[in-house]
Formats: sequence, C-alpha cells, structure tokens
Amino acid sequence: MPTVFEVKVGRVGNSLKITLPKPACDGFDLKVGDTLVITVMDEAIEVKKKTGSYSNT
Repeated sequence: MPTVFEVKVGRVGNSLKITLPKPACDGFDLKVGDTLVITVMDEAIEVKKKTGSYSNT
C-alpha cells in the first residue's frame, strides 16, 4: 500500500513549491543537490530520483 503525505503549496518568487517530508526523502536516500525527474500527467505528478542517464522519449 502506498504511503500518502499531505503537503501545502508555497511560493518562491514567481514559482510554486512543495516541501518533501523527511520520511519520503529518507526512503529514496534524497540529498541536497540531487536531481529529480518530474512527469506531469492528466491528474497526477510523478517525481523520481534521477539515476544514471535519462531520456525524455
């Protein structure tokens, strides 16, 4: 069963931001400076940690 987090959207300049909860970061071993790949779908946003090379095909 997936783990669900509820977060608020904030503003940074002209952009919007969300903060990833610590348990989510720990689960993927995310560190400051890591690159994430964001895929926008009809009703969802998928976020994955970039590993190795990535192709947008």
